Amino acid sequence: MAAADVEATPVELDRGAIEEAYFLVGAAEFVWYLDQTGVVRGQGPDYTPAIRSLLAAVKEADLGDHVASRLLASAFLDTETDGEAYLAARQEAIAFGERVQDALADVDALVMPTLRTLPPTRGRMETTADLLTLLGNTAPFNLAGSPATAVPVDTVDGLPVSAQVVGAHFDDHVTMAIADRLQS
Repeated sequence: MAAADVEATPVELDRGAIEEAYFLVGAAEFVWYLDQTGVVRGQGPDYTPAIRSLLAAVKEADLGDHVASRLLASAFLDTETDGEAYLAARQEAIAFGERVQDALADVDALVMPTLRTLPPTRGRMETTADLLTLLGNTAPFNLAGSPATAVPVDTVDGLPVSAQVVGAHFDDHVTMAIADRLQS
């Protein structure tokens, strides 16, 4: 397939509330994972042991203040809503996945930057906005279950720049083929 066989078409994709959903789902599921030795998620209205388990695990693993603050806020919200916030976030992930599939109706794949900016200097990410710089273009597709492949395509100011190729469900081979062409 020659480059002339490729056509780029702008595609609109409503992100909705997927970024907020990602943070809640990721944190709630991580807390659930840490809590496997304690209260099982969904067993009764008292999730206080889960939060205690999270605190102990965070302290033991020295996950840092940033991770602890992200996890605790989501764990608290999940606890206070008896899992309703988590359920709403999972429903947003399903809705986003449907919007992705709709966006792919007339194209083979979506191609976009992997990061929203150039890669940050090595160091600690301090805010949610910092984290979205790194994860904002990739995490939503992970949450939606869409296959995606990131591939280096260039450098800017000596820093690597990559593109992300997102495909329809079970079209991993398509994302890989397009990523291969982008790289070469």
